[in-house]
Amino acid sequence: MRDPTDEPQSSQWPSDLAAEPFAAVFRKHFGALRAAQQAHPYEGVLIAAVDGNGVFDGHAHLRLPATGIAHLIVGRHERCDVVLSRDNDVSLRHLLVRATRGPSGMMHLRAIDLRSRVGLLSEDGRRCEAIASKGPLFLQVASYVVLLLPTGPAVKPWTRDADETWRAFAPRNQEILPPPQPLKSRSAPAPNAVRLATITIQSNSP
Repeated sequence: MRDPTDEPQSSQWPSDLAAEPFAAVFRKHFGALRAAQQAHPYEGVLIAAVDGNGVFDGHAHLRLPATGIAHLIVGRHERCDVVLSRDNDVSLRHLLVRATRGPSGMMHLRAIDLRSRVGLLSEDGRRCEAIASKGPLFLQVASYVVLLLPTGPAVKPWTRDADETWRAFAPRNQEILPPPQPLKSRSAPAPNAVRLATITIQSNSP
């Protein structure tokens, strides 16, 4: 018999998470999140996903190399770096997470919508094309809450108290880009458009 927890979830939040989903999710799974954060002492970002029923669906760690730039793909496809398989509203390749090292060593994070169906939602519920943050970044992807938490020697250690740790994440320095223009407005150029350049992309990989 198929485990019902493996079935795709709807986009409805349980009543105990609906009022304050990000803080509530963090408190509920603080033990697991803290353990995961401590298990990755290297400079990078911990990506944790909790589905619409409040189930901790897993996590991954993106380690920042010497170049100071790293990225990964989040989506429903099994070959994504972070797989969100419990909600069919998640696109196969939904968003790109990009991490860079700022001038002062602070982690700069950016989540970029990959032209998904439902887009990204910021903490205050706004749909957006991308969110940039200096420090932690929290967003909603369909019915999932996704927490992006910097790790490494420069990150202030978490306390044993969930509320105290959550409060230490504020204020968050973020920039939210609005939703992209409709696809129709990005269609073929007008007949009198001027072609500025042509580029050819080649790859030896499949």
